[in-house]
Amino acid sequence: MSSGTCLRERYIIQHQLGQGGFGKTYLAEDMGRFREKFVIKEFMPVLGNTSALKKAEELFQREAAILHQLDHPQIPRFWEIFRQEKRIFLVLDYIDGFTYKDLLEQRLQQGYCFSKPEILELLQNLLPVLGYIHRRGVIHRDISPDNIILRNEDRLPVLIDMGGVKQVAMEVGTQLESGQIPATASFTCLGKVGYAPHEQIQLGLVAPHSDLYALAVTILVLMTGKKPQELLNQNTLQWLWEQELQLNSLLANTIKQMLAPKPASRFQSADEVFQALTPLFPSTLAKRDSGQTELSPITFSGSSAQSGVSFTPSQSPNASQLQSVKPKLTWRAIPGSVKLLVPVLLLMGGFGYFFWKNLAILPLQPGLPEGVQVADLQLQDTMRAVQRVPSGLFNYGGAPAFAALNSDRMKDAISRAYPDFRLRYTEPLTGSPGSGTGIDMLINGELSLAQSGRPLEDGDYTKALARGFSLEQVPVAIDGVVFYVNPSQDISGLSVDQLQGIYRGEATNWQEVGGPDLPIKPIGLDPQITSALKLLLGGDGTDIGANVEIVRDFTTAIRTVAKTPGAISYASAPLVMNQQSIRPVTMAKANTMEYVQPFTATKQVNSPAFQDGSYPMTRRFFIVIRRDGSLDEQAGLAYINLLLSQEGQQITEQVGYAPIR
Repeated sequence: MSSGTCLRERYIIQHQLGQGGFGKTYLAEDMGRFREKFVIKEFMPVLGNTSALKKAEELFQREAAILHQLDHPQIPRFWEIFRQEKRIFLVLDYIDGFTYKDLLEQRLQQGYCFSKPEILELLQNLLPVLGYIHRRGVIHRDISPDNIILRNEDRLPVLIDMGGVKQVAMEVGTQLESGQIPATASFTCLGKVGYAPHEQIQLGLVAPHSDLYALAVTILVLMTGKKPQELLNQNTLQWLWEQELQLNSLLANTIKQMLAPKPASRFQSADEVFQALTPLFPSTLAKRDSGQTELSPITFSGSSAQSGVSFTPSQSPNASQLQSVKPKLTWRAIPGSVKLLVPVLLLMGGFGYFFWKNLAILPLQPGLPEGVQVADLQLQDTMRAVQRVPSGLFNYGGAPAFAALNSDRMKDAISRAYPDFRLRYTEPLTGSPGSGTGIDMLINGELSLAQSGRPLEDGDYTKALARGFSLEQVPVAIDGVVFYVNPSQDISGLSVDQLQGIYRGEATNWQEVGGPDLPIKPIGLDPQITSALKLLLGGDGTDIGANVEIVRDFTTAIRTVAKTPGAISYASAPLVMNQQSIRPVTMAKANTMEYVQPFTATKQVNSPAFQDGSYPMTRRFFIVIRRDGSLDEQAGLAYINLLLSQEGQQITEQVGYAPIR
């Protein structure tokens, strides 16, 4: 696109920043937001098939939904995704700075590389960012010098180019010749050869330690100026970096452990690496605070390097394309959440903050579940083939939406495979069962494993760390949230925005959403306990109307709707699938009338729609375990592997969920 092109009647293209295998990246100004600069990613300009384009957009929407929730000052923010003229565009924060790849090339021209104090400062500032995304179930997958930017305004590293969007680009790109996108994502490995560990390149297995491995390689490249292949013996696959660098034992041993060939031998979290290196950090902090950090001045000239979460450029900026850094406070330096209030705040003479609430729609990652240690996943064909299953009686509990997964069909299969591995459902002594309640019971030692319909939150991790252990979550199934009404209710379908209006108390009569003249009586469960309203409304799910009746459990909700004309409620797909006293409602995405049925004509769950994201409200179901080296941890891992076996996944689909494997 040429300079001056206008997209969506607001974004004015300034110039192209880069080009990769799946599209181009542009710098643009937003005319609706004080001419603020953004990065626009153009995906597949040659994709002309309408159905393929629509499917590609849905896949991108799925990935963008989870990345949009990431709210960290060192991660560019996803703002929106839109389609125009048979092309898909993503709008992202623009980061004014230069990649570490560019900085290294500039230094090599001057005869030196990055120093140890600079590397320690980079690690100190970047490890918390990795810890932040990993705790939210996001694996970067593609860490390297060209995906880290040193931001001009505050000299902090910014992590760009999250692998999830590129993963979708690769999968869709492989289908370009046929013009069709598969209903379920194909298996595609992502990561740069030399940077990514072997199990990621060869098998597609990713976990937090995969990113830490790539970060260690990045550190070695920055300190030696050599490519990864030059630091690795191609015959023995042994790293040779110690011949190039003289490091103190603590830093050297930390890098060695990050690069361990066996995944189980590596650090399993960014927090572990940070704690290991903490003794080396104070001197770096002292230098930074005193203004003596050993960061060499940058003397590039020209326009700023490619920034934001973007495709890898086909060419690196050269000296004539780069400009000298002049740190200064600009409009771009103000956080996006504050900018909307700046005019008012200036009049008032104060400062304030406005927090965005975003709809939490979890994506389905292709391949294997994220977050679990690769060495712990067995992925057997049958339950009987699963190893390290302990004997004993183990308590489990949590989300009532797991009821179908706890059916006799699953219990009998587990019992046939391992009769001495016994599971007992345990309800809370006080309060109602739910995801949050189950996680609290797990932390308190009342459960061996928890079943959760939501991902772990910061508060969960904090509680666990206070007790001296960590938590881990592993997705085992995909559930669809199904809304249902009284059988007498005549309504063709509802879109997400209409459902949001109903549960916020904005729509109180069925006529407002295309139904009869009848008061709407929404029924719900406590959003602090169950996750469906959080998924629908975003945030903590408490932004509900005064007319919403909160009941204890799904059974009560179903009975209430069955006997109440005008009532509506929701439940996990298996809980609704075979009910005769209520009627499920077809759903459409916000502001559309493209309704999708949750069930097939044969009363089976619509697995393809749940898996590819065409059904508007899906969520991953997690098994949460304690990482404390106990027998409970072993039992939790065994249960996960039993559910993730091919036999377990087949039963998962039979009882009403979409399999994740």
